[in-house]
Amino acid sequence: MKLILKLFTILSIITIATSCKKNDLIPVAKNVYIAGSESRGTVGVATYWKNGVATHLTDGTKGAVAHAIAVNGNDVYVGGIEQDAPSGDIIIKYWKNGIPTPLSTGPLAEFGSMTVVGNDVYIVGSEAENNGRVIKYWKNGVETRITDGTYYAHAYGIAVSGNDVYIVGSDGSPSGGAKFWKNTTTVNLPGFYVSPLSIAVDGNDVYVGGIQLIGNKKVAMYWKNGQSVRLSDGTRDAQIRAIAVHNGVVHATGSESDPLNAPVGSYSVGKYWNSKGESVNLSNTTDLNWINPYAITVYGNDVFIAGYEVNGINGYNYIITKFWKNGVETDIGNKTSGIVSTGRGIFVTQ
Repeated sequence: MKLILKLFTILSIITIATSCKKNDLIPVAKNVYIAGSESRGTVGVATYWKNGVATHLTDGTKGAVAHAIAVNGNDVYVGGIEQDAPSGDIIIKYWKNGIPTPLSTGPLAEFGSMTVVGNDVYIVGSEAENNGRVIKYWKNGVETRITDGTYYAHAYGIAVSGNDVYIVGSDGSPSGGAKFWKNTTTVNLPGFYVSPLSIAVDGNDVYVGGIQLIGNKKVAMYWKNGQSVRLSDGTRDAQIRAIAVHNGVVHATGSESDPLNAPVGSYSVGKYWNSKGESVNLSNTTDLNWINPYAITVYGNDVFIAGYEVNGINGYNYIITKFWKNGVETDIGNKTSGIVSTGRGIFVTQ
């Protein structure tokens, strides 16, 4: 009997230890960082929030917006734009722990996306040049040109895998120009009327998320190595704004029109989709507010989405930053404060 009890005790300890070990392997995010802008008037202040606490990166004398954020150890990187003075041009820049580094030098610059790998900062965007627009990316401030400025090109996303840099966008050519670039090699995306807005790389697989016009409807789509997959059914206009890939599953966020319930045609519902066929509304459709999800990330078993809500139907009473964890929303700020805030990028850590 003593031997049986001893064996039972040993087995129980092993079981508990194994169970704890398995649970410990699944990380849980404790810190949520969101990048965006905040203002009380017409001038936006580039801002990021850590667990709801705002840090202002600009002083409000010139318009600025933060579009992306990444954290590496104690370093916080934020990518965005700020209006130049006195020219009024838009300058692409990033802030490391609040210290700005300007990147663009030309007029009418557009910020695309940012990723940080170790201590290397990659930012993609575009600048007007002659009668066109040139896609460029910067690695630690060093510029690489992707297009030649013949057409009006735009870049929307960047991803890095090993020594390879992937950029998604459009070269603006008459053929439609939807494509991604691996380093400087062009890969065309199939289909007509395609708008690629996000890119992710998982091993040898390249995923692009965006929109394709099929018939008279915009369909939320992603492409895996050039093969298209629909996430919306085409009965309503829909788009993917951002994607993430985790353990082979594609997670996407964007919006879908709701013409049946809305008094105005442009009303849209915030959406989450994944490649397992799941679809979740991020909006409370009875409120009839616009939900604008901009960024998505996956940490452990949890899906985080950042964006903002506009109380448009009822008179623009507020515009407020929000994030969703597994579909449950959290407001950043106060709807009655009078502060306008728009969340556009997200990063989570333990």
